[in-house]
Amino acid sequence: MPDTDKAAEKELQRLRRLPENRICPNCLKEERLGFKGVCTAFKTFVCHECKSAHQSFSHRTKSVDQSFWQMDEVRALEEKNGGGNR
Repeated sequence: MPDTDKAAEKELQRLRRLPENRICPNCLKEERLGFKGVCTAFKTFVCHECKSAHQSFSHRTKSVDQSFWQMDEVRALEEKNGGGNR
């Protein structure tokens, strides 16, 4: 599997650390550095427990650290593109 491109990785880390993305939209749990799970169906950063719940409903989820990310997927997580936890 190819590595995530460095620009996409940097932008993904920036988005995950935004204040609104440090609060899980499902359970409202807070994480100081931002969550490492993403529900791609809703374009939100979620906690580990809620990521598992989304998977049980067959929602596609990805890991910030362990998944391959393309820049278009990362851009979809920006608020201006309908993503983020706001």
